[in-house]
Amino acid sequence: MFEACYVYFNWLEAITWFGFATFICWRFIKYRTTKLELIYGFYIFVFGVSDILEVYQLTIGLFLTKALELLSILVCRYYVVREYRDVGYKL
Repeated sequence: MFEACYVYFNWLEAITWFGFATFICWRFIKYRTTKLELIYGFYIFVFGVSDILEVYQLTIGLFLTKALELLSILVCRYYVVREYRDVGYKL
């Protein structure tokens, strides 16, 4: 039971991350505020891929990779939000 819920949750989480990445790329196409937004979207997409990998195998390497991806997402988000704030767009 737990294993099935874990698998479904990770697939749902991956789809959600893909949706966020798609939105970020769409927002870049619409506003073209900073190219860093493409990198931000890429990191979010890769985080979704890591959730799919987690369905099949969770290793310490994958765990550390996910931690590094999360740190990259947070750093990119900080700079992207700052750029949008500077030009006056609401996120």
